[in-house]
Amino acid sequence: EDNYSFTVSGESGMYRISLSGLRRDVNMELLRATGPGTATIIASDFKTEIASESLDVVLEPGTYFIRTSMAENEKG
Repeated sequence: EDNYSFTVSGESGMYRISLSGLRRDVNMELLRATGPGTATIIASDFKTEIASESLDVVLEPGTYFIRTSMAENEKG
């Protein structure tokens, strides 16, 4: 599992979050920080495509996290 964070400042807008060039199937979740040490999942991509994962979302100003993990079909 890997986690990445970023901040949206200014006005809200449409964003595309994508991972490409993957060698294995991964799951991707987008979370928004809701308080100290807490976050809520606002979007996810669990496609069984190996090459890429993407999300198109409208984001308000705030702090966000992308959480990636190995897909179940890639484990064991």
